[in-house]
Amino acid sequence: MEKIGVFCSAAQGLPESFTQAARQLGQWMGQKGMTLVYGGVRKGLMAEVSLACHEAGGRLYGIYPSYMEERGFTEPDLDVCLPTAGLTDRKDLLLLNSEALVALPGGIGTLDEVFTLMGLMAAGEVEKPLFLLNVDGYWEPLLRLMEHLHRQGMLRHPADHYYRVAGTVQELIQMLEN
Repeated sequence: MEKIGVFCSAAQGLPESFTQAARQLGQWMGQKGMTLVYGGVRKGLMAEVSLACHEAGGRLYGIYPSYMEERGFTEPDLDVCLPTAGLTDRKDLLLLNSEALVALPGGIGTLDEVFTLMGLMAAGEVEKPLFLLNVDGYWEPLLRLMEHLHRQGMLRHPADHYYRVAGTVQELIQMLEN
């Protein structure tokens, strides 16, 4: 696996455990010579994972709406820049250009990306693995919701068909390496 897509927050001032996990993931990717496929913004967890990946020797594949560049939010050290018309195009290209996807803690945009991928999986359009990095139990409410949906007959497959959950970066790395 060479290209890993990462969904995560661009928010500032997040818990240190979130930023540390993003840095650890980015550093591992860089040390392995991987390419980080992500939103291309130098803010929040996106900045943490991308800087660590770049500093450790990895490549940065930034996919971002062109207005982010106009606002000066994009990462200046991108190896590949792919400006898009908007967030929908960005999401489509992020999925297309990634071999596996990892969701770090994030907000509405991250949830949109996660649910889009799971919806495509449910429809049989995509078979790429999704890993939820459950730092400090961040994804627990989503996991409970997915189990609820399954119990109610709303999911075609058991909830864990759509994702794998890692409690730590080390556990995530083991999953990605197998």
